[in-house]
Amino acid sequence: MENLEDKFRDHKFVCPGCKGKLDYSNDLFSCPQCKNSWPLVEGLADFRVSKDKYWGEHPEEEIDRLILRCKQVGWSQALRDFFTVSDPEYYDSIIDKMRANWHFLVPLDKDARILDAGCGWGPLSFELASVYKEVIAFDITMQRLRFIDLRRVSEDLNNLTPVCGQVNHLPFPDGHFDLVIFNGILEWIPVMESKINPYLAQLQALKEAARVLKKSGYLYLAIENRWSVINFLGFKDAHSHLRFAPLLPRFLADIYSRVVRKKDFREYTHTYWQQEKILKEAGFSETKFYSPLPAYRRFQFILPLNRVSRTKFFVRHLFRPRDNLQVFFSRIIRLPFVLNLTKYFVPDFSIFAKK
Repeated sequence: MENLEDKFRDHKFVCPGCKGKLDYSNDLFSCPQCKNSWPLVEGLADFRVSKDKYWGEHPEEEIDRLILRCKQVGWSQALRDFFTVSDPEYYDSIIDKMRANWHFLVPLDKDARILDAGCGWGPLSFELASVYKEVIAFDITMQRLRFIDLRRVSEDLNNLTPVCGQVNHLPFPDGHFDLVIFNGILEWIPVMESKINPYLAQLQALKEAARVLKKSGYLYLAIENRWSVINFLGFKDAHSHLRFAPLLPRFLADIYSRVVRKKDFREYTHTYWQQEKILKEAGFSETKFYSPLPAYRRFQFILPLNRVSRTKFFVRHLFRPRDNLQVFFSRIIRLPFVLNLTKYFVPDFSIFAKK
């Protein structure tokens, strides 16, 4: 297994701020232009601009214990012991290879270089590293990257490199990647970049993705739909946990959130039109929308929203009601498909945007 520190000696990183070429010596990256520097932390490159907060679904102390356990008994056993009782659904999402099954829709060859931005525990990174030449697992949380590093060593994956940083400040040169992945992170970027207008924070991140993509490279973006039928039915928003909040005008959602949660509403999702608009504004020339069902985090089907006939065929054969109540609900579900309104109300989007 190649040592990451040896790999970094032939690095192609740039300064997250000024984008100048970095020097590397004594386990430290330094920028001759703006005089900033970034260290290796336990062998991992740390390019975070801000380190004032831990980001993760579980307490930092618990994850530190998990990492220690990984070193003792191996990542697979430690992960199973840690999550299968306390959070089995989360455990399944970490090891689920199906989560990367959209990649065949992107025209990539085996020599492709991929950036998994906001990779989390790395389920997409590991699956794609088994297919393509190089994968960068990029995340703001160092603990998750330590886990990825332990797992990649165990699985002998020399072509997978974990790097710590922020998606609004990517430490990679222009035109470096064939594919950039934003899987469930765009809506969280305004929370992490709390001093910037939420829309502008998302736009900045998408522009960074476009910058590091090669000409005709692709962005894969997975995110919930602001106009999801789930939101109209009154279920709690997966991000803010507020009912109907995504549907409200932004200023009203902000007031609602400040009253109930005592903080701003910044977890922006978008409608079909809004998502097209922000991607175009970020520099993407072509977008294709799909609907991952039942949800992008764990899907079994992925429907092209620009192929109405295929979508109608799928819905006609998927729902087979067995009683009057099921007949009623199946007709409600089919209605937007029949009226060609599917793309506006599906729960989630899987979007392929071409630079």
